[in-house]
Amino acid sequence: MVYRLWTALLILPPLFTLAISAAVGFGQAQPPGVGTDFFSANSCALPCIYGITLGESTRADTVQHVQGFSDSILAPLGAPIIFTTFHAGQRAIDGAFDFGGMMGGAGDTVLAGQFYANDGSRLWTLGELLLMGHDPQQVRRSCSGVYPPRLILNFEQGDLTAGLLLTEPRLTPQTPVILLYIAHQLPMYLQAQRNFFAIGCSVETEWRGFAPLAWYFER
Repeated sequence: MVYRLWTALLILPPLFTLAISAAVGFGQAQPPGVGTDFFSANSCALPCIYGITLGESTRADTVQHVQGFSDSILAPLGAPIIFTTFHAGQRAIDGAFDFGGMMGGAGDTVLAGQFYANDGSRLWTLGELLLMGHDPQQVRRSCSGVYPPRLILNFEQGDLTAGLLLTEPRLTPQTPVILLYIAHQLPMYLQAQRNFFAIGCSVETEWRGFAPLAWYFER
């Protein structure tokens, strides 16, 4: 799977979306990632990521910042910048920065970022994300019978989308965020849905706060 991911990125950048989708569906068990959460050490407020400001930072700036927090980076011209962090020799976080929209890669200003935490790692917690002042506007859940269940939350005007892996009987402040899409004037909610729900089956629901999963998965 790792080989397919990097090959797709180098040969045909738009295939990055498909590769991330595969990683979401078939991620391997990993120990905890960088620190406790990938974004807990973020030095600036979203949508800024470790000094990278969407809509402003250039490709050269982005490469420099990514080199500071990642263990592996690929930055071919005309393609997205992709990176991986490792913990104890295992993959923890996979991510990419896009310069052309929909992972096209062209251009010199960063427009979007995608981040995925392999099993055993997380990007953040739901409570930490909400404390930043982000208010869910749209919510979708995985179809009944799909395990483990998942929720995807769309914030603001589609500029921030978070995916939650649900392993407890209720949503709590500690619920892990394992998928995060951040964009600058480039709504990515539909793309995030396609990648996050591996079998393509999801149902619209409502934001009910920290509540039992049954409230979200009512028939």
